[in-house]
Amino acid sequence: MRLILFLAAALTAQAAAASPMAYKCTITKKDSHGWIAPEYAFQIDPEAGTAQAASNYHDWTNAQLRDRGAKGYRLIWNVTLKSTEGQAIRMRYQANLATDGGLKVSGSFVNVGASNKPYGTGRCEVVK
Repeated sequence: MRLILFLAAALTAQAAAASPMAYKCTITKKDSHGWIAPEYAFQIDPEAGTAQAASNYHDWTNAQLRDRGAKGYRLIWNVTLKSTEGQAIRMRYQANLATDGGLKVSGSFVNVGASNKPYGTGRCEVVK
């Protein structure tokens, strides 16, 4: 009987953990290039394998989701931003969201031959 109760509790906890989750993240350390936003938000649905990302620099956009198990999640998304000169810059972002709430965000330029790779680190919290 104990085993059945334990399995039922484990399955219920697993189902609850797999439901869609929302995160609000603050960047605490970043490079000085200006392409990493001060705040990010993520909506992750591990069961469906879908995710969305938003920041101070762009609205919600679909992101590729990779479940990294005990390491957390990896999200990859593309957006077009404007440079200070008004040029349309296509960016590819990658965020690694750790299970302990740690966040690493990096960006790369898709249509510009820039050698710098913007990056930042921060913390995320689950939004209920």
